[in-house]
Amino acid sequence: MWNDLAHDIRFAARLSARSPLITVVIIATLVLGLGATTSVFTVVDAVLIRPLPFPASTRTVQLFGVLRAGTEIPSVAYPDLEELRATSHSIAMLGVGQQVQRTLNYGGEAQRIDGVEVDSEFIRVLDLRAGIGRLFDTDAFAFGGHGEVVLAHGFWMREFAGDRSIVGKTITLDDGPATVVGVLEERAFIYPQLSPDVIQPLRLRPGSLFTRRGVMWATAVARARPGLSTDDVKRDVAAVAHRMEAEYPESNKGIGMHAKPLRDAITGDVGSMLALLTAAVAAVLLIASLNVGNLLLGRAAVRSREFAIRVAIGGSPWRVRRQVLAESFLLAAVGGVLGLALAPLLTSALLALYPGELPRAAEIHVSIRTLFVALAGILAASVLASLPAMRQATGASPGLDLRATAGAGHSGQSRRFGRFVFGAQIAASLALVFVAGLLVRTLREMNRIRPGFESSGLLTFLASPSRERQPSPALYYRELHDALSSIPGVTSVSSAWHIPFGGNWHGDVFSREDKGDRGPANPQTNVNAIEPGFERAVGARIVAGRAFTAADDSAGPPVALVNKTLAATAFAGEDPVGKEIDFNGVRHRRIVGVIDDMKDGSLVDPAPSMLYLPIEQYQQDYARRSRYVVIRTSRDAAALTADVRAAVHSVDASAPITDVRTMDDRLSTAAAAFRFRAALLGGLSALACLLALVGVYGIVADTVNRQRREIGIRLALGMTPTSVQRTVLGSSLRTTAIGAAVGLVASLAIAPSLSSMLYGVAARDVSLLFTATVAVFAAAAAAAFIPARRASQVDPIIALRTD
Repeated sequence: MWNDLAHDIRFAARLSARSPLITVVIIATLVLGLGATTSVFTVVDAVLIRPLPFPASTRTVQLFGVLRAGTEIPSVAYPDLEELRATSHSIAMLGVGQQVQRTLNYGGEAQRIDGVEVDSEFIRVLDLRAGIGRLFDTDAFAFGGHGEVVLAHGFWMREFAGDRSIVGKTITLDDGPATVVGVLEERAFIYPQLSPDVIQPLRLRPGSLFTRRGVMWATAVARARPGLSTDDVKRDVAAVAHRMEAEYPESNKGIGMHAKPLRDAITGDVGSMLALLTAAVAAVLLIASLNVGNLLLGRAAVRSREFAIRVAIGGSPWRVRRQVLAESFLLAAVGGVLGLALAPLLTSALLALYPGELPRAAEIHVSIRTLFVALAGILAASVLASLPAMRQATGASPGLDLRATAGAGHSGQSRRFGRFVFGAQIAASLALVFVAGLLVRTLREMNRIRPGFESSGLLTFLASPSRERQPSPALYYRELHDALSSIPGVTSVSSAWHIPFGGNWHGDVFSREDKGDRGPANPQTNVNAIEPGFERAVGARIVAGRAFTAADDSAGPPVALVNKTLAATAFAGEDPVGKEIDFNGVRHRRIVGVIDDMKDGSLVDPAPSMLYLPIEQYQQDYARRSRYVVIRTSRDAAALTADVRAAVHSVDASAPITDVRTMDDRLSTAAAAFRFRAALLGGLSALACLLALVGVYGIVADTVNRQRREIGIRLALGMTPTSVQRTVLGSSLRTTAIGAAVGLVASLAIAPSLSSMLYGVAARDVSLLFTATVAVFAAAAAAAFIPARRASQVDPIIALRTD
């Protein structure tokens, strides 16, 4: 048996070498299809299928807070977590952490780094371990205890060149000394910041804002008890939240908690995007396999006399089928191996194109499971491509094929399969073109969005002056303002705790003086602290009242601004200007103006409600000290970076300057996921259409070639060349219509699942569906036109002489 199989493969290799052009086309088609499929599955496997890399990850959840409006946020109040930890029957351990930014001073220029603060149970839940040194001791978690820090492995390699002697040394983080006690393992899984630089112990001051009910800031992860599932934790968490709502109505009325499997929390919306990408790649692979199958079927039809002779002299039909299968498998194996070699390059390109950081990107590699999927793809492609050819090889009557002229063995089955391939390619192409069109139109609509401010000519950066060197933030920012204003081309400078698309916003509640404290019914809002002139620098409008002035400092009467959304929700039907609110313990804070809504975080979501305070009247020192600076310039904003750095260092050479970006770049990042989807699906749909058009051309050309004698007879009997051309095109367009009908049904079926990825366009956009259908019809007609034209130019005398 093995000798026969080896003989079949050698014969298949010789046969493929005789038709190098067809062989190269088949292999190239399979390389693209299998390479793309393997690449996408590599990403899908790491992000969506493979468990998180720590023990009991399938029993681990993240806890989310649920606000009164039903909005889900990834943070919970610390007292609620303490009570859940004490009363839950399903949770084995519950850890608390938060993302932080720190200013690092060690052996050079100060720099801003990302960090995570965690408690001891957070470390146990994620099973964090030190590769060098140790993790935190018990005293490190006590408020006022000695400062300790653990370095992430990547940061240790990047910043300290893998120097083991750093363990035990002291570095400065935000003016405070911290002893480096260890370095995490290289493969440590850290959350909520997936790639932090440092890990620090979480230490809360007793009685501080962070220990109060209703202040939702903490990221929490929990592990279910052995034998219980994440669903058990979900029910338990919901029950505890409901009980706390009744026990603490002032802080918890309308506030809930929700548990979500940690892997789902990490992947978020990426899952739907990867599912769409997988479906698109599968469609491309299907089209590729159908094209290969049609090419192999054509080759089998040419060899019909050969197969008939083999069967006539006693050859087994199974032996003939195995020969065809061996040929198909050889081509698929070569294409699969080359596709596997191409897959890492395609995966790297996919990761490079993806906007931001793909969840679990560090875990993406070609695994054993990926190799098995690639092998399955090779086998599936070879079998799918060879089935019609095997039936063609042994399905016809040997007597008929022996009497047929060479290459004329074109059975009805072959014609039916050709029409099936034709229609299937049209259907898949139409669905992909429609989906890509939806995403492209979404991107076009997003480009028309007005964010509520003028992004062009705006440069932003985060300033974090040292508390030790700059004890007065107000004085530092006045000097920085003067230094930046002296740069040629700068027209306006201001600062704020938060800027649009800069992150770091804070939510809180306030009460209206004229309504009194209504407890759970008090308005909720986001809060920002800004300098006078901020709205002028970013190009936002004051739509009522006035803006902040220099008189609105710490010595002035407390004032505030509200945006249009907050005015509409908290002061519905009233003029908020002149109204007084009670916020954060400060009473009689007067609203002096209404500012236009500004988009934040998302271009497609409504602008969030926002309460603005003068930054010198804000109680939190960290907000007054660490601010985003906005610079309006008449020059190219990006070209201003070097001058800005020089101006900052002229005020304080040790002050770090980070997150230096133009506002246009921030908006571009906000739309990057939409661009990525549109570009990727557009590219795949273009590839699918190209493969489909090549297939259509090949099918029609093959049909015309096999019917040359029939066409010659028709022409000899008086049929005009125009009629021949019209007949061939008509047959092609009828098949196109059938495929398009299937594609229309498929498009309408999958459209609702895309709703979360769209903006400004209906999922079942009729005009777009019509446009896609017309485009596919036009492309199919163009592909069929050249063979149809050749059919009309057949010479009847030559065609009738052909034996």
